[in-house]
Amino acid sequence: MNDFKRFFKRDFVLKLSIMFTLIFFIMNIGIFLFNNNYENHSTVQKEIAFASVVEHMIRDNGKDSVNEYIEHYSHIHNTSIKYFYNDSLLYETELIGSNYKSYTLNIEDEIVGKVLIDSTYSVNTLLNNTFLLVTNLFILVVYIASLIFYYNYISIRVNKVLKDMSKLKLKINKSDTIDKEFHFQDFHEIYNEVDRITNDYAKLKISRTKELQTITHDMKTPLTILLSYLEGVESNRLKINGDVLTILKEEVATLNNLIESVNSCESEYILEEINLSEMIVEHCERFLNVFDTKDINLSVDVEEGIMITGERESVSRIIYNLLSNSYYYSKTSSYVEVSLKRSEMIIFSVKDKGIGIQDKHLKNIFKKDYRVESATDLHKKGSGLGLYIVNLLVLDLGGKLEVLSKEGVGTEFKIFLNEFK
Repeated sequence: MNDFKRFFKRDFVLKLSIMFTLIFFIMNIGIFLFNNNYENHSTVQKEIAFASVVEHMIRDNGKDSVNEYIEHYSHIHNTSIKYFYNDSLLYETELIGSNYKSYTLNIEDEIVGKVLIDSTYSVNTLLNNTFLLVTNLFILVVYIASLIFYYNYISIRVNKVLKDMSKLKLKINKSDTIDKEFHFQDFHEIYNEVDRITNDYAKLKISRTKELQTITHDMKTPLTILLSYLEGVESNRLKINGDVLTILKEEVATLNNLIESVNSCESEYILEEINLSEMIVEHCERFLNVFDTKDINLSVDVEEGIMITGERESVSRIIYNLLSNSYYYSKTSSYVEVSLKRSEMIIFSVKDKGIGIQDKHLKNIFKKDYRVESATDLHKKGSGLGLYIVNLLVLDLGGKLEVLSKEGVGTEFKIFLNEFK
């Protein structure tokens, strides 16, 4: 900024000086040409008038009557004059000239003589030169004063512009001490636009970070299912058949969809009619082998034909997260109950016989990144996002999420939704 400031000032002063100098010379040339033309015209008119007077005097009083008038005119106007009659020099002033103009003397249409006049040092010329000198001095003073005035005035304006630019630079550098008062409205508008863009970028960055966190969290469930099936095959507890391959392919497809959502700038949100009963049963079947690894008995009691309106992937994430939670925080050789009932509203419940949650933590479990101490001890790799995500997705569906829990006994999550009609 300092380099720019020095350059701008230097460049500005140079341009301003050149501009005023050109104006000064143009004005001088214009005044000189105008004054010179006026002086020549005025001098010629006076000399013609003088010759005309001489003609009248010769006609009325004779050729010798003009000598006294010529001497008087020469003295008053400081001019050099030669008077010829029939080519004879009858009178010449004491002042000798070198740049004479000739005017013929006509008496009754007959040329009888001439007068030669040199007004180079005439009073009129001296006055004219004095006028030019004074005018030039006046213009020079105005020129210098204007240069100083405009330099100071515009320098102040330039400094204000540079200060505003410095403020904008601080804003772009995210300074917390920026003064929002600008000298120019344009810079205030630019500041507001920069502020809006930086805020939008910050919000977008936060939103993108949250999105990546939720997606990476959701990736854990299909990976857990895939790992449990692979371990089951490796230990000969499971045999690879069509059903197992179908589940593995579906989990790989789920992972692929999550990865695609990371690469995509915009996620497509499509509302549709969903058979919630079938979706819950399908997800429970995928988790059967996962629960078997901890000898957890999965009980599924789903009323058939229950339909809701929502985004399929969001509903799937809700079921996945609740089943994952029940697996991670259930004790070995316990059981998990999954139910879907129709009442005044649809009630989807996942109940486990796990470690439970202390009452003091219940009001915070839907907050982002919040994990209770007992859960941290049992499941060290959790991110604290699962219930936060579930709660947001349930709210998007127009539903409500509730939790009932007792430490050391177990936990039940209930989701209340409106049925599609």
